[in-house]
Amino acid sequence: MAGLAELQERLQADIMQRSGSTLPEIRTPPGRDKAKRLAVYQSAYKLRLIEILGLSHEKLWAYLGDEQFYEMADRYFDACPSSHPNARFVSARLPQFLATDGRYTGQPVLAEIAAIEEALEDVFDAADAPLATMADLAALPAERIDGLTLVFSPSLRLLAMKTNALDIFQALKDETEPPQPATDGESRPLLVWRQELRSHYRQTGAEEHMLLREGMAGKPFSALCEMASVMDDPDSAAARVAGYLTGWINGEMVSELRI
Repeated sequence: MAGLAELQERLQADIMQRSGSTLPEIRTPPGRDKAKRLAVYQSAYKLRLIEILGLSHEKLWAYLGDEQFYEMADRYFDACPSSHPNARFVSARLPQFLATDGRYTGQPVLAEIAAIEEALEDVFDAADAPLATMADLAALPAERIDGLTLVFSPSLRLLAMKTNALDIFQALKDETEPPQPATDGESRPLLVWRQELRSHYRQTGAEEHMLLREGMAGKPFSALCEMASVMDDPDSAAARVAGYLTGWINGEMVSELRI
């Protein structure tokens, strides 16, 4: 006979995975169904997960409406059962699910709304790190600036939107009528980060998005200037990169300046 701790672990697994290994041990009054009794707990667990999902994806919920959101969430947890002990992460696979599940691939805006909301949650919860300042930048030897590399804050996220999901998200946030979903011909870069203990987001231009991506990959200041010279006027490339750098530092996106 199984010990109490083992039985509790198996029952928890049955509830979370909608399995039935503990059915023989479940006691019921005469005439009652063991499977139905277990199903009550399984359904309650799933409903709680859906509630948590709705709290972290309020704009997606508002966009879909109650019925479609609950249906989507039910399908999501069937396909992607929660496996993390922290309920905060039950939504981690939602953008990927919406982007790849055949029932939603025809509505790509849904995956991108979910990605925006997930990024906002992620940057808020990201690990703390030191923040570089303009005084740190000013203290660097001018002759070594070309070799400067940036360590960005763990809270920084770059997204590339292919739909007007951001316009829809913003309208939902402003409680105005969202536009009809549309797919853009070009990618719309989106920057998400944490500043002063709040999540922020803004669209970036193609040049800034490229420089952020390459800077996060460890490219030095001189290489960033060379890349910027290809994107726009070569004569002002260094000044443009310096301007972006100032904005990144003042926006609390840079943790360390390395030379």
